[in-house]
Amino acid sequence: MDPAMLQEMLDNTSWTQTIKSMPPNIQKRTKGLQGIQEEQYELHQNELKELRELKEKFMKQCEPWWDERKKIVAGEGTVTEEIAKEGIAFLNKKAEDEDDDEDDKPEPVDIKSTVTDAVKKGIPDFWLKVLQGAESIEMLIQEWDMPILSHLTDITCEDKEDSLKIIFHFSENEYFSNDKLFKTILLEYDNVLGDYNVNSISGTDIEWKSGKNVTQKTEKKRKKKGAGQVSYVTKTTPQESFFTFFNSIGENDDDDDDDDDQEYEQMELATMFRDLIVTRAVELYCGEIDDDIDSEDETGSGSSDEDDSDDEKPAKKGAKDDKPAEECKQQ
Repeated sequence: MDPAMLQEMLDNTSWTQTIKSMPPNIQKRTKGLQGIQEEQYELHQNELKELRELKEKFMKQCEPWWDERKKIVAGEGTVTEEIAKEGIAFLNKKAEDEDDDEDDKPEPVDIKSTVTDAVKKGIPDFWLKVLQGAESIEMLIQEWDMPILSHLTDITCEDKEDSLKIIFHFSENEYFSNDKLFKTILLEYDNVLGDYNVNSISGTDIEWKSGKNVTQKTEKKRKKKGAGQVSYVTKTTPQESFFTFFNSIGENDDDDDDDDDQEYEQMELATMFRDLIVTRAVELYCGEIDDDIDSEDETGSGSSDEDDSDDEKPAKKGAKDDKPAEECKQQ
């Protein structure tokens, strides 16, 4: 860009006009503050870079555990007695920590019965129950989505500096041909805000089988043709479904404000899948946590200063019928 044009643009910005309206001595001090701000900005960039590298390192280290989790859920992995003992010891320790009252202590989990009791292959509906354990995601799941989500075999993510991809893996099913569904968010760095913004959001084009598209509903309406004659017209309209999550944002939509709102919501959901669903699936399945985990996750305490009464604690989301928690004891 021509230097003169650049200077003209700078001269016309609101902050330049603001500085020019100040007395000369205040202008100089303000520019000094801007210099300090620039140094802070560079420090913030380094912070983001180091946080990104730390996140990538953590995700990489977790991959072997997640692979083993996938095998156990699918019934392809072997749960050794040693691993089972570790899990049971953890559950018993957690139960003791949560309840110090001798009279109300839950019965310890029986190691032998857990290891030897024969159950169905793998853990049926594991990922469906994980999603239902997070209230923000459970709200998106409709009754007609549940049979499809029963075919969900794994959820993984690819987290890079300029993109976040959530991958849903499905077994063969009667609803669509895809074995994987993706949600991809491309990011771009905003030099003004000093953070990443959403550049674009794209999803998989789901290959629905005939009559199985749960994101649409088909209605037949009567239409009069003439005296005594009636015909029917078929009308297809959108309906709420978890699978609208895989829609791309911004296509065929001229409302930028709506797009911005959707981008924000989709980014929040994608981040939740990465930070909660993928990394803490077992805890969600067992009803130990929900998507409101700040008090326990950040402070290490599950109770607040104002409310320590067990009687007043609400039931945790995901333990609606206590089945998942019971299943954790029996596997």
